[in-house]
Amino acid sequence: MGETAVISIIMPVKNVGAWIQNIKKNLELCADSDFLAEFIFVHAEQEGDRSISLLKSLFNEFSVEEIVIRFAECRQPGIYIAMNRGVDVASSRKLLFLGADDTLAPGFLDALPCIIGSNSPCILADTVILGQPDCGMYDFRKTGGSAGQIHWLLGMPRIHQSIIYDAVYIKAMNIRFNPNLQVTSDYIFTCEVLESMDSGPLVVDSVIAIYNAQGFSSGYRSWQLYIEHINGFAQSRMLRKYLPVVILTRFILIGLKLARIVVRV
Repeated sequence: MGETAVISIIMPVKNVGAWIQNIKKNLELCADSDFLAEFIFVHAEQEGDRSISLLKSLFNEFSVEEIVIRFAECRQPGIYIAMNRGVDVASSRKLLFLGADDTLAPGFLDALPCIIGSNSPCILADTVILGQPDCGMYDFRKTGGSAGQIHWLLGMPRIHQSIIYDAVYIKAMNIRFNPNLQVTSDYIFTCEVLESMDSGPLVVDSVIAIYNAQGFSSGYRSWQLYIEHINGFAQSRMLRKYLPVVILTRFILIGLKLARIVVRV
């Protein structure tokens, strides 16, 4: 095959039997496009995970001219270890990280020409959140990411399902996900990318994915996430200088949330 994939979609997988059809939907969306995408499914060695066999059975349903499907093994378990492994083996210039329960939106294909043509190390698109109680589906920019819209020091400007990274830049700067964090290493990763850039990120006004809010990280309370923010900044050589600001702002954010609870009561 002479054509090269334009984007690598990295997906850590473990016990994903319930999400096989959702993954297939993502594969079909990309297979029907005019661009060649590479899907990299990363899983731990010797896990005894039967869903990996189901996932590998999808391989025969697509031709290499439609889509590239690859499997990569990790010696150790862990979502951020898997994401780092995906970075190391990716063959295309653009990187997008998804969970098995995340769904690519049609806007992803619409945004691809702009994404592919950009030299920005970090591209911010939009993600619709699905599954929040009593909220249905809504635009992330207008909800929990308000602090991150002010500045990335305050929180994620986007969740990682709507951030595209430049693989060459990430590898050259040796930026990787911190496996010591439980759920916020993607935020620290993005902060390191944005801090290292000479200019701001490219912002694409397009919803490229639907994020399932019933996942593992959604079970964490705000104060738990803020503690992880502080821990992540403390462990990052690039971001450690911002630690006093992060500690102060996180306590302020916790105070504001507590004040809202008191007012409601």
